[in-house]
Amino acid sequence: SAHEWEARLSYIHYLYSQILYDEHDFQGAIDQINLALHYRANRFSYQSRKIAYLYALKQNKACLELVEELLQNHEEAELYVLRARLNKIFGHITKCFYDVHKALELNPENRQASRIVDELNRSAEECRTVAVNLALSGNLPEAINKITVSIDTNPTVAEYTVFRGTLLRQQGQFDEAIDDFMKALTKVNEDSKTYQDALRQLVLTYNDFAVECYSKGYYEEAISLLDQAIKRERNEKGFYTNRGDSFRMVGYLSFALADYQQALELDPHDWVIISRISLVHHQYGIKEYTNKRYAEAEKCFTTAITCNAKIAQYYISRAWSRFMQKHLPAARADLLRAMYLDSSIEEGVMLAARLYPNQNIDSILSAKSSEKILKQMRELVAGESSVQDQVVLSSNTCA
Repeated sequence: SAHEWEARLSYIHYLYSQILYDEHDFQGAIDQINLALHYRANRFSYQSRKIAYLYALKQNKACLELVEELLQNHEEAELYVLRARLNKIFGHITKCFYDVHKALELNPENRQASRIVDELNRSAEECRTVAVNLALSGNLPEAINKITVSIDTNPTVAEYTVFRGTLLRQQGQFDEAIDDFMKALTKVNEDSKTYQDALRQLVLTYNDFAVECYSKGYYEEAISLLDQAIKRERNEKGFYTNRGDSFRMVGYLSFALADYQQALELDPHDWVIISRISLVHHQYGIKEYTNKRYAEAEKCFTTAITCNAKIAQYYISRAWSRFMQKHLPAARADLLRAMYLDSSIEEGVMLAARLYPNQNIDSILSAKSSEKILKQMRELVAGESSVQDQVVLSSNTCA
């Protein structure tokens, strides 16, 4: 029958193609296998031979297309190995990696796949070593490029991803670094050292990113980033301090105070945190003063002074609140304290004109009635560490 003759004819073309292939006439082999496929288009063995001939002719694109087509219906280890080789030729290293592992899944004894895996692993490690040396020499961009090759070559090694994330963080590429650390966390068990390293780097990156946002005035964004850091690490005082600073800058004083107090619980003797708590109470006092609740303002300023007794502005602010309540002796005492700490403060000069009419600052400070207050301040300053001298104040004042 015609069907039988077509089958025989296609087989003859198939055999002839193999003869031509053995003689290195690859184009002739292609022509003959195409004739065989003309009669038997879906014969897997014929299609497999055509792939071999295309590969020999270095017609890699056509070869890859045919392999892709066959893999839709035939999951053969050899096809995955061939596609891995083609993907490697085209620079698709990650695809090559997954193809050879799929081949080994189908046939763990496949030597070609095992050999390619060894090559990929060796290449990935070599690139990692180069990346480390580049990073140590300060060439971070090239180090990132090299470790990226390692990741592409073996994407299952979480350490590569953590290392690149660390380099990206140093470069200030925070979004990309966060992505890397998040990926690394999905590749290893939670009890592994790599997981803990990735988690630590992730929260530090959130913090670094927040600090950058804060420096540019993006306080809400800084708060969101620090939320992410604190969600993953609740025992880092710096995260609470930084979020408190961001809350304070947008006027969320109660949230700022809560964060500073949480930070202080972690380190009760940190003077930087105590100074920030004093700032919040001073800002609370400014709000009360602005609303003409002078007695409440005085309480807030007193709390600020209790936290940090070496800031002239705090005494000036409390002096104004006392002056507005007609508590003139107490207001004068606060003015003297402020003038001792900073005699040039503008608000002090303004207030002195009201509390000490027709007297200059020098005469006020040298007066006998001022001796007791000034002695107290000398003892206070002598008794406290010099690191307590500086604190960044809000621009809000009572004058």
